[in-house]
Amino acid sequence: MLGTNLFHLGLVDEARKVTQTAVDACYAVGDAEGVAVYQENLQFLKMAEGSQKGVDEGVARAQLLSDQGRYKESIAILETLLQGATVNLNCKINGLLGANYHWRGDREVAVRYLETAVALAEASNDIEAQRIYRNNLEIVRKNNSPPRTLADGPGDLDGSASSSNQLTSCIRR
Repeated sequence: MLGTNLFHLGLVDEARKVTQTAVDACYAVGDAEGVAVYQENLQFLKMAEGSQKGVDEGVARAQLLSDQGRYKESIAILETLLQGATVNLNCKINGLLGANYHWRGDREVAVRYLETAVALAEASNDIEAQRIYRNNLEIVRKNNSPPRTLADGPGDLDGSASSSNQLTSCIRR
C-alpha cells in the first residue's frame, strides 16, 4: 500500500525500495502469496521507473520550447505526456499548459489547466507548487494585457518575476 501511494505521488524510486522491502519481509515469514504480489508490483515499478524518465525528459523539452516562445510545440508534447505522468508531474504539466495557453491568448483554457494544477498541488500537499500555480492563476484571471509574443522574449520564467504580470515558472529544478 505504501509503495502504491508513493508511486501515485511520483516517488517511483522510493516506491520501488519500499516494495522490495515488502518482498523481503514476505519471503522472511514464508508468505508465498505476498512475495508473488509484491514481486509483480516491483516489476511494474521497474518498468514505470524507466518510462518516467522519458516523461521527465519530455517535460524538460516542453519547458525549453515554451521558454523559446514555441508554445504550440510545447503544448503538443505536454498533452501527450498527461496520460502517462505521475501526480507530481501532472501538476507541472498542467501548470505549463496553463502558461502556454495564456501566452497564446486563450485565457479560458489557461484557467482550466491552472485550476487543475492547483488541485493536484493541493492533493499532493506540495506547498510550493500551490503557491506558484495559485499566483499564476490569479495573474491569468486579472491580466487584460495582450499575451507576450516570441518577439518579447521568454520573459522571467525562473521564479523571480519582477512584475506582477509575469507567470512564475511551473518547472522547478
